[in-house]
Amino acid sequence: MCSIATDRAKAAEMLGLRGGIKVSDVEDAVEPLKKMLEKDKDAKVRSAAARALGAIQLDAEGTVPLLIDRLKSESEEKEVRMSAVVALGQYGPDAKEALPPLRDYLKKFDPKKSKEGPTIQNAIQMISMAKKKKA
Repeated sequence: MCSIATDRAKAAEMLGLRGGIKVSDVEDAVEPLKKMLEKDKDAKVRSAAARALGAIQLDAEGTVPLLIDRLKSESEEKEVRMSAVVALGQYGPDAKEALPPLRDYLKKFDPKKSKEGPTIQNAIQMISMAKKKKA
């Protein structure tokens, strides 16, 4: 990965960390992160953007379909696909439309012999959880 791509990936990572603490600090970064996820040539940058979007968890309606697209892309590198899996799990029930493609992707791995299988299963479980009602 060239230095500029490394910088872009690091920037996405830092935005995700900050957004995980205080979303309002990074609201303006969501659209650029979505563009990085969709169009950046470097897989590490796309992966970092997916992780950042999962940590920030804004605009589920606009972000979840992009994450699903990265998950379903046959040409996408496994690192990017797995980052999309984790991000989708972070969106929880707001990513319910991701359940069919996640289940399809899970079929490619042995849940007991791969590290990917349990990660995908965890994302499915997080999305499938019912929202808790406030007492």
